[in-house]
Amino acid sequence: MNPAKSLLKSVLILLLSVLFRICVSLDTITPDKPIKDGETLVSNQKTFALGFFSPGNSNCRYVGIWYYQITEQTVVWVANRDNPLNDSSGILSINSQGNLVLHTQNQTLPIWSTNIASISSTNYSISMAQLLDVGNLVLVQQHNQRVLWQSFDYPTNIFLPFMKVGLDRQTGLSRYLTSWESKDDPKTDGITIMYGITEPDVYSRIMYVLGESGTFGRYTWGDGKWVKFWFDPQESCDIYLNCGPNSYCDPYKGDEFDCTCLPGFKPKSPLDWSIRDGSSGCVRKQRVSTCKSGEGFIKLASVKVPDTSIAHVDMSLSLKQCEQECLRNCSCTAYTSADESEEGIGCLTWHGDLVDIRTFTNEGQDLYIRVDSIVLAQYAKKNGLARKTRMLAILGIPVAVMVLFVGSIVYWLVMKKKRGKRQSTDSYESSAYSLPNLEDFTSRRDLDGTRRDSNFPVFDLKNIIAATDNFSVANLLGKGGFGSVYKGLLQNGMEIAVKRLSKNSRQGIEQFKNEVVLIAKLQHRNLVRILGCCVQGEEKMLIYEYLPNNSLDSYIFDLGPWKEGKAMEIVDPSLGETYPTDEVSRCIHIGLLCVQEHATDRPTMSTVVFMLSNDTPLPSPKQPAFIFKSTCNTKDQTTIEGANSINEITITKIDGR
Repeated sequence: MNPAKSLLKSVLILLLSVLFRICVSLDTITPDKPIKDGETLVSNQKTFALGFFSPGNSNCRYVGIWYYQITEQTVVWVANRDNPLNDSSGILSINSQGNLVLHTQNQTLPIWSTNIASISSTNYSISMAQLLDVGNLVLVQQHNQRVLWQSFDYPTNIFLPFMKVGLDRQTGLSRYLTSWESKDDPKTDGITIMYGITEPDVYSRIMYVLGESGTFGRYTWGDGKWVKFWFDPQESCDIYLNCGPNSYCDPYKGDEFDCTCLPGFKPKSPLDWSIRDGSSGCVRKQRVSTCKSGEGFIKLASVKVPDTSIAHVDMSLSLKQCEQECLRNCSCTAYTSADESEEGIGCLTWHGDLVDIRTFTNEGQDLYIRVDSIVLAQYAKKNGLARKTRMLAILGIPVAVMVLFVGSIVYWLVMKKKRGKRQSTDSYESSAYSLPNLEDFTSRRDLDGTRRDSNFPVFDLKNIIAATDNFSVANLLGKGGFGSVYKGLLQNGMEIAVKRLSKNSRQGIEQFKNEVVLIAKLQHRNLVRILGCCVQGEEKMLIYEYLPNNSLDSYIFDLGPWKEGKAMEIVDPSLGETYPTDEVSRCIHIGLLCVQEHATDRPTMSTVVFMLSNDTPLPSPKQPAFIFKSTCNTKDQTTIEGANSINEITITKIDGR
């Protein structure tokens, strides 16, 4: 044989052997090819990787499987979760019995092993471990591909597609998820869940996670992060140890922190508590002993009792006996009834920390917490004060209602009595009004005050008598229910009208005061002006300006300002020059046309619209309509004075224009 060809053939065989070993090492562990810390196995489709890692802030080393092409390292399975390595000397290999084992370089004693006892020692060389694309690490025999062991039978805290959870009736193997103790420690925490699916999911980036706090949810990888699809429980108070030991969770506190320390306890970490992290829980306040030192129990109503896995049950004791039993045992921290449906039957006691307590509104049990004598006294004082306050509220409301009711009746009776006295005083059956009462009602002090407030003059009786010619009949203008009205002439030539208040008028006193106090302060162009009053002895008179018949109408409806070109005087001066004067003048002109006395002189609505939207000349307005008519003949009015009763009535008759 040609030596050159022989050498070439040897080199090719050597290269093929090396390439074969490299290919095998990508996703497979063989007896002669283990992996060390720093090396990894990658599945065929590069979906998952197996190797050594340190979770979170931990320095311990674990063997685990994680997603290979996802930037955030997400560990889905851990081999030695309860037996970590303290350094990077770990080796994962197949031993002489064909088992997959984890050990260090300096010792062969396994730290973790698949522990398959049925493997024949003569067939160990054909065993191999392979990482599949579904995230399953399998130990198989090469000659028949029989699976000897697989990581899917021993899940940790994550449920992957194609994984099974539950009881295998053929092998008796129970598969379940177990949460990590914390984010830095994958140690078995004791929170487990068994879950099964009827059809395995076809997606390779879906996982079910049992959180370290006890939550369980489904996550899907998308947009570079794990997206929570669903999780349970959704209420924070249903999460195990959400508020830590010796505290309880109250979900009905709104925006406030839902964790509260039990009576007699304080936050273990006030800093964590201030940032609403209650996971560290609470510790007992160190003041006095809770062992045979006057301690007692405080009831926490309507709660979920603490974790009962560490509780002691005695169904032979009543609730009262349970209290005495817990009180005798200094390590007993709380007790309650063992039978939730029938309170008072059975005894349930806790010794040590109380965990996983939450409140309810209408459900739950009463839990009795052991506290020292100081807390017990404070609670008794506070509870007693609250009970007194509640009692006062219960009794105070009916008493207040009764007092208010009686007071209302008394007030009504007093007011009724006063009205009766007033009606008696004002009765026409009395001989006359008494002068002192009248003087008190319109005293000189009232008139002086009115004069100061409005410059109101008081006329002398002598001047009024002289002006009216001693109230002669010739100057009598008319009579009414409140008295007579006379025409007068003052020395300065001013004509006045004097209203002389009748002594027999029951309403005259009120009317007199109203006119003096109110009308004196009110001056308007449409009202007759009051000039003053006269009070002397029994005489009480009001002096008005005199206006002849129909003169007030002429004054009110006078067209003088329009004819004199002063129409713009009716515009509010505060507007300044912010309006067009020609448009305002045209609107006033059209308004005057709309109030003409005869309907034929008034424009229709369509004509008004036309006038407002055009600049056509407008007709000159006539005198605005006002009609003063009387249906009563004043000449036929008669007045009969005598000891008669007086009935008064006012009738207003409306005439159309």
